[in-house]
Amino acid sequence: MYKTLPERLKEAMAGPPKVSGIALATACGVAPASVSDWLSGKSKTMEGANLVMACEFLKIRPKWLACGVGPMRIDVMQAAGSLQEPSVAYLPDRGNDSLTMELLQLFSQLDQASKTEYLMHLHGFVAGRRPHQVGNASEMAG
Repeated sequence: MYKTLPERLKEAMAGPPKVSGIALATACGVAPASVSDWLSGKSKTMEGANLVMACEFLKIRPKWLACGVGPMRIDVMQAAGSLQEPSVAYLPDRGNDSLTMELLQLFSQLDQASKTEYLMHLHGFVAGRRPHQVGNASEMAG
């Protein structure tokens, strides 16, 4: 496990494919000096939006870049396998509600890249980075 953000960022940029600081800066919409600060350790953290854009561009997991937790990349074959069109037959009984079905229908309309992106966000949400909820699920459902 790499202990610092600069070490993790340097590894991710080393590739494959290898990514330059200028390319990363362009992808994140920041000045090349900002990337230089991230790589040198002058900046101890990355702003949330910059971290997300960098991870999308580098095709790495945000939790790994931010904290050094878990694998750097999602295995492409594993991700592709987990993103196949779901079948209701494979869902547990509790998953066959109308909200789950609506989510599956919407998800099935996305292209593969979008499915990967939104699945990563959903994993983070389920892992505990949830917004504060007011009320319980039955109250929110109406």
